[in-house]
Amino acid sequence: MIYAIQAGEGGPVKIGVARNPWARLMDLQIGNAETLRVVEAIEAPDGNEWLLHNRLKEHSIRGEWFRPHEEVFGVLLDFKVSILLGEDGNTGESCAHCRMSIAYGLWLDRDPENNAESSAAARAGFQKEVE
Repeated sequence: MIYAIQAGEGGPVKIGVARNPWARLMDLQIGNAETLRVVEAIEAPDGNEWLLHNRLKEHSIRGEWFRPHEEVFGVLLDFKVSILLGEDGNTGESCAHCRMSIAYGLWLDRDPENNAESSAAARAGFQKEVE
């Protein structure tokens, strides 16, 4: 399971893999003065943690910790949506090759200059379609 754990209100976000993100939270909390909380836990195929880290490298602080930038949360949401869409039969090769949300253009194949706009527009379209 891929998890995102945030330190405090507006603090850095750790993106990692654990069978039980809440047990991992307790392990991390021992050595952290800030109160930690799980902000996302996503069942996903192996290898996706690296894809997320690579996609978010410009927001990296150190190791698996990232600045709490809106793009970090947007990418996590896009990733979660892509996994949910994948449950309808779009898993396998598409996930393994970084094409997790072909239907909505939410993932890595976007123009880097328009990532935030494309992502926001795609999420809005997806939400409208779901309603």
